[in-house]
Amino acid sequence: MAVLFRDFIYMDAEMERASRGDILVEGDRIAAIGPGPGELAEEIETVQGKGRTLLIPGLVNGHTHAAMVLLRGLGEELPLKRWLEERIWPVEAGLVPEHIYWGTRGAIMEMVSTGTTCFSDMYFEMDEVAKAATETGVRCCICRGLTGDDPVKVREGVELFRRWNGKGNIRVQLGPHAPYTVSLGALKEIVGSAADLGSGVHFHFLEAEWEEAFIRDRFGLSPLAYLEEA
Repeated sequence: MAVLFRDFIYMDAEMERASRGDILVEGDRIAAIGPGPGELAEEIETVQGKGRTLLIPGLVNGHTHAAMVLLRGLGEELPLKRWLEERIWPVEAGLVPEHIYWGTRGAIMEMVSTGTTCFSDMYFEMDEVAKAATETGVRCCICRGLTGDDPVKVREGVELFRRWNGKGNIRVQLGPHAPYTVSLGALKEIVGSAADLGSGVHFHFLEAEWEEAFIRDRFGLSPLAYLEEA
């Protein structure tokens, strides 16, 4: 299937100069860019930019828990720690794979509607997230959120990497949740596993003011020294 975006404004590869012209997309590839793509079939789908619409690459959402759209509005009045412990974690304990799949599908619909075509997601039941992303054609980088010192969860993250990394538009990282849910020893193990796999690490860090004091009190380190130690 081909689509012609006619008379749009677009940037050059260096993002330094704007031009006005047509962009021809064939399947999942940009086939031509310029003043006009030449002879085209009459029945080709055409989107008119009228010289005043900017066409840019899709936006990237660098941190999501996509399926949590199902929990939107829950406990919004609470600070982070109470929000997690009193509202979110009890509800998440009852979620099943189907919830994660449909919640992610809904989140993807929202993201695409506002120009986001790639997202980085940390949650659980991540096969469902990968399935939803694959079916909708968006790009994503996923990780299984890892809490506590349970080696089983670390293995789940490694196995997720081996199942999905590089499959279609999917990339996989390891995802220790946060300093207040993962011991320093477990974090070091996860970072080591990520290095062995050649994957990145996705991590919550200093989300709230109390976390700096927590890190200093629990580990006897500054936040920067904590990261260097890990």
